[in-house]
Amino acid sequence: MKISVIHTREVDAGMRARWLALQRSNPALASPFFCPEFTLAVGEVCTDVRVAVLEEGDSIVGLLPYQSRWSIGAPVGRMLSDHHGMVCAPGTRWRWPDLLRAAGLSCWRFYNLCGEQAPSTGVKRHDSLALDLSRGFDAYKAGRHDEHPGTLRVYERKHRKLARTAPLRYVDDDRDPRTFATVLRLKFDQYRRTGAENVLELRWVCDLLDRVRQHQLPHFGGRLAVLYAGDQLAAANLGLRSEEIWHGWLSVYEPALARYSPGLQQLMFTAAAAAEQGCRLLDLGRGDEAYKQMFADHPTPLAEGAFTRSTPAASLTLAAYHAARTLVDSPFGRRLKPVAHRARSV
Repeated sequence: MKISVIHTREVDAGMRARWLALQRSNPALASPFFCPEFTLAVGEVCTDVRVAVLEEGDSIVGLLPYQSRWSIGAPVGRMLSDHHGMVCAPGTRWRWPDLLRAAGLSCWRFYNLCGEQAPSTGVKRHDSLALDLSRGFDAYKAGRHDEHPGTLRVYERKHRKLARTAPLRYVDDDRDPRTFATVLRLKFDQYRRTGAENVLELRWVCDLLDRVRQHQLPHFGGRLAVLYAGDQLAAANLGLRSEEIWHGWLSVYEPALARYSPGLQQLMFTAAAAAEQGCRLLDLGRGDEAYKQMFADHPTPLAEGAFTRSTPAASLTLAAYHAARTLVDSPFGRRLKPVAHRARSV
């Protein structure tokens, strides 16, 4: 197997077509994060994006987009990538040490690796939680009523109360740049209010969000889904769409309307719109938030860990990575999270 490494500017129309064909051949890669347009968008705002190309004979059989600094590889989009891995047909085989060697990497860290591509040991397993819309929105909602009847009744009561404050209006793809600016402001305020690390302070993050939201292709596009109460933005989600999956990416809500759970109201409107447009999943990403546990009914297996080369330098790099993860997951983790964030952001 031949392995070469190219810059994103070298991805021509023929390679994009092959990339998309490989993605479509593998149901595990239906997420919009595996579309070539996502990698190319990141390549427009970050200079360290590369693609490892696997070839057998004259045919491309796999593509691994990644970013790297100091011989340490990371997924394209780094902390913003909710799904990543090799874009290839089911059953494709390759050796990670050979790939890392060709790319000049000591290791490749991953946070949300496609579960089918993860090794059987040495990784941390988790799920990306989604709403299963394959049988339509009404069937999904009926299933949630059976599973969590009390929760759904509370949601519906809050929905009626919110509707009494002002007429509700839902837009599943708001193209107004002023709305995008409002979403960024609300998210920035949320980070400051909660004390969470603010990824929007990174210029490339804001640039990437802006680029992605402007994409409109049949197989890939940004979606700024917004719920208005009168003229006021009540809640919004900036997401991505592929042919089968709508992925919720960045959510905000108006704090003054918090008692009405506007984020959940917007989620239900978006689920109905996604189902009507033929999406089989509304992906909420990884996490143990209560609303995901109550509203999601479809897990997608993912893994966190690292692939490494068998060299002393690579072993030291991997040991340092595992030590950092252990510390972040410890009771002292909150103090270390800003450091971990900066490490993942460079």
